[in-house]
Amino acid sequence: MTQKIAILFLVWVGLSLLSLLIPVFIEPSSHGLVRGLNQMVPFFSFQSAAFLLAILIAFATFRAKNQLSLGLRILGYVPLVFGLLVIFMITAIVLITSNTH
Repeated sequence: MTQKIAILFLVWVGLSLLSLLIPVFIEPSSHGLVRGLNQMVPFFSFQSAAFLLAILIAFATFRAKNQLSLGLRILGYVPLVFGLLVIFMITAIVLITSNTH
């Protein structure tokens, strides 16, 4: 079980990095207000996949908590915490920008 959690964690790291790196190489399209929105689609796609994987990692960590060391148990919940932080930051940005008069 330790190896499965470690492999899933590495896949999560890869998805998280791809969500940040791929939009850099996409040329912004359109003009004006919507310029660059095409760069957001890969970010949200990879972050969504990473968050679903984070839920799976946290579930696997919870199920195997008696077999895992303390460090691996903490590492098993880190992706879920980061996923929740990303959701919180996106929500905060949307709320702050939508409340301007």
